[in-house]
Amino acid sequence: MTQAQPTKAVTLLQRVIFPRPGEPLDVRSLYLVESESNAARAHASDDRTSVGLGPDAQVSFATYFNAFAASYWRRWSVLESVVLRVEVRGTARVDLYRSKIDGSRIAIGGGLVERAGDEGGEGGDTRVFEFETDLGPFEDGGWIWFDVTTDTDTEIVSAGWYAPIEPATEREGRVTVGIPTFNRPGDAVAALAALTSDPMVDGVIDAVLMPDQGTKNVVDETGYTEAAERLGDRLHLFDQGNLGGSGGYARIMYEALRLTDSPYILYMDDDIMIEPDSILRALAMSRFAKSPMLVGGQMLNLQDRSHLHCMGEVIDRHRFMWTAAPFVEYDHDFSKYPLSDRDNSKNLHRRIDVEGNGWWMCMIPREVAETIGLPMPLFIKWDDWEFALRAERAGYPTATVPG
Repeated sequence: MTQAQPTKAVTLLQRVIFPRPGEPLDVRSLYLVESESNAARAHASDDRTSVGLGPDAQVSFATYFNAFAASYWRRWSVLESVVLRVEVRGTARVDLYRSKIDGSRIAIGGGLVERAGDEGGEGGDTRVFEFETDLGPFEDGGWIWFDVTTDTDTEIVSAGWYAPIEPATEREGRVTVGIPTFNRPGDAVAALAALTSDPMVDGVIDAVLMPDQGTKNVVDETGYTEAAERLGDRLHLFDQGNLGGSGGYARIMYEALRLTDSPYILYMDDDIMIEPDSILRALAMSRFAKSPMLVGGQMLNLQDRSHLHCMGEVIDRHRFMWTAAPFVEYDHDFSKYPLSDRDNSKNLHRRIDVEGNGWWMCMIPREVAETIGLPMPLFIKWDDWEFALRAERAGYPTATVPG
């Protein structure tokens, strides 16, 4: 479609985002796969939402952060279809593909987007490609992605996956973020700064709650003043004794219910490097969920960032200990084995069902906290899993969603 036609892209679910400047090749593989025949590397904008491509280039977005995990949306959301919207300057072809549970690829559509003037169009130099895809085939696995092949110098001005409908009016897009910390002031300040580094993420945050349980205080760390200023009166620090992870997370939930009316509470660790768009994605899944549920994030390896460390977990009833869910692939390296590698990435196309999610990143509806209460005081182990099992028993499942 062109700009003159009405859009089907109503509610943004997931932006297409690009690597930070200077990222090494293995980390870039989480965002885009560039053909070895390309004359030059793609260069993203400072806000990481647009990218320039040279002529005669091929780029695939069959990647961890930019492909759409369709089987999870098919299982857990009310959506029956999803819309890809790409704004393009230049002449390029956009092709959509999907995968099956075994990783096999199926072409589902595409089209040529021509530079303004080449086809006599009007409306500036930006053209829009949209394609709506049915989520019906993704019952037990599969992703959707797109590839771009350029004829001329081309800029992808923006791209994203959208719902063709609005979410239920009572599910507002607001969240309180909670980050307990213990003697990691540098990591804690970096986490606070990350929350305001992206205007769209900053715009959905009602409050940030940080229990500081250590002796090396966050307020004394270099960079804290600047991070705190950007958050303003949304930031609440709580100095308390070392009550372990559960004491920190319980304080967050207690204060979120007391100080805010946020419909969602996001738990995060203090020592993670968050991809900010992941917060918006978890919020979108929560708002379109068939019923209130916990939405967790997977974990990449901070020391080797192209490696997927935790894909999804369940409880082993024989030992009563959390363990990898069936068909989980441990330590998958996307720089060596991209999603398109059917032989070595097969299990990444299967939907993984879980029984809980670690609190390195987990979004919990306010309703769940009001219904089942606070986390148990278990210091550093089992608080997250006990809460997830209690939530499941009360009718609130958990999904660990890629990306």
